[in-house]
Amino acid sequence: AFQEEARRKYEIEAEKKAAEEREKAEEAARQELIAFQEQLRLETELKTEQAKRKVEEEAQTELEKAKATIQEEARKQYKAEAEKKASQERENAEQAARQELTAFQEQLRLETERKTEEAKLKAEEEARNELEKVKAAILNEQKSNKELEAFRKKAEKVARQE
Repeated sequence: AFQEEARRKYEIEAEKKAAEEREKAEEAARQELIAFQEQLRLETELKTEQAKRKVEEEAQTELEKAKATIQEEARKQYKAEAEKKASQERENAEQAARQELTAFQEQLRLETERKTEEAKLKAEEEARNELEKVKAAILNEQKSNKELEAFRKKAEKVARQE
């Protein structure tokens, strides 16, 4: 009964330890995911800023080209056409940048999902490994207890024979 109680206590402690290890692994995975999401957020902001600058630079370039042409030709009429063209170019460049950003965000979302799943699987695997170690320790303990009991009985038998 005492050994059974000790074994039960050991199993409870082992399960607690496995649960703590799982929680630690899950917390580590959460922290890794938070860091990854922050990195993704910063990269998204950077890409957005780069796309904005690119659009502004392209628009500025188009505007400068239009100004040079306007000086050579009928100033007012061509200026209106050039501004319309620059506006269209800006809209086209902004649309392209939005599409690129959307594709990038989708890629990031998929990568985040993949990393999350990997972290979850890793945590589960570590928990399973810890549980297997605990089970092996329990089996070794039981084996040692059986060997000890057999030795005790043998010693009692020898003592009785003497």
